[in-house]
Amino acid sequence: MSADTFLLLGNNLLVLSLDSNAMEFIYGRAFYGLSRLKTLTLGDNRMTFLPGDTFTHTFNLTTLVLRRMNLSSIFSRLFHKLTGLKRLDLSSNNLDYLPVGWLRNASQLRYVNLSDNNLTTLSSCEFSQSTSRIHTIALVGNNHLQCDCRLAWLVGRHTHARNH
Repeated sequence: MSADTFLLLGNNLLVLSLDSNAMEFIYGRAFYGLSRLKTLTLGDNRMTFLPGDTFTHTFNLTTLVLRRMNLSSIFSRLFHKLTGLKRLDLSSNNLDYLPVGWLRNASQLRYVNLSDNNLTTLSSCEFSQSTSRIHTIALVGNNHLQCDCRLAWLVGRHTHARNH
């Protein structure tokens, strides 16, 4: 998808579904001009990565679906402008790690689906203080996830959530 693809739509578009389009690449400015966009789905495409500035101009997104895209990595700044994001679905990709601070500014995030990836651990560094409102982190199907001290924060968080 080329740069400025949706520029002529202005601020009218609220939901955009680009699922199952066999897309292999998106330019960083592809969503420029979609400042009112609330929901974006890019699932079932064939992109191994997304440029770090892909979502820079979609700062009003509340739901972002990136499932089954074949993503093998994500840039730490990919979601930094998405301060109102509430739901993020990264399930069924090939992610084996998450960069430190990847959700640094996602203070409204409630639900993260990381199921069916190749994650081996989730350290608290990968989930910053600004993600304290997350109610659900789905991890089903991460068969390489190592149950060690690096996951202790997740158990403590779950116990704290159940007591309140």
